[in-house]
Amino acid sequence: MGESIAIRDLTFSYQEDRAPAIHCLSGDIPCGKIVAMLGESGVGKSTLLSLMAGVYRRSDDQNGLYKGEIRIFGREPHELVGPEHMSLMDQHDCLMAHLTVKQNILLPRELLSKAKDQANDHYRELVEYLGLAQWQSHRPIELSGGMKTRVAFARAVICDPQCLFLDEPFASLDIQRRWIMYKALRQRRADCALATVLATHDLWEAAILADVIGVLALKDGKSTMTLEANTPPELSTSSIAECLKGAQSNVERISLMLETRVSGTRP
Repeated sequence: MGESIAIRDLTFSYQEDRAPAIHCLSGDIPCGKIVAMLGESGVGKSTLLSLMAGVYRRSDDQNGLYKGEIRIFGREPHELVGPEHMSLMDQHDCLMAHLTVKQNILLPRELLSKAKDQANDHYRELVEYLGLAQWQSHRPIELSGGMKTRVAFARAVICDPQCLFLDEPFASLDIQRRWIMYKALRQRRADCALATVLATHDLWEAAILADVIGVLALKDGKSTMTLEANTPPELSTSSIAECLKGAQSNVERISLMLETRVSGTRP
């Protein structure tokens, strides 16, 4: 995909008498790549992901004050209806407590009419790769936090969405499970050319996963977004130690980028 997510003069406030979570932000986020969005806590990363995923819209005054625009493939986010177009993995797993692991993962498929055999093949591949096969009949209350994260990720990608938004997706996982998830995410993007944006505070995660590093910041009371290309290490043939060693220079460069780009305080 050579297209981008176009953001123009975007301002969003959760309440009229509060400072905007995002103020006058403009920029273009490339599609067909993994973009890691970094920045200080409270600068609006989670809000931006929710806006791009169509959670909030200008017509819904109950959820905040929305000005400016976001265009994805020339359309507003909420117009890209359906899990095959848009998927958001929130910081919270948001699993349905009364459903099993299998039912939770396949829930987005219930909204589509894709071939059942194709859906089953994709599902089996995911649960095997993510180590969830023996937990398929369990309910969320029986799972650890890390297992819930894996289930939420499987549900987010089960329909191969055009746009995938991930909000600190792997924070609860140990390094071994993170490694599996990193490889799964990069493979999904390579296979399906997903437009993928993840918000993270982890510089190593950004260095290992992202094709593009974005820094969201506030300067003189306005939101700014800086994007720079990144070359992640090869994951499919590397060990964890090799990957971390290969990403060292990326981490140092991203750290310097943050130091120079992040400035100012919230109004």
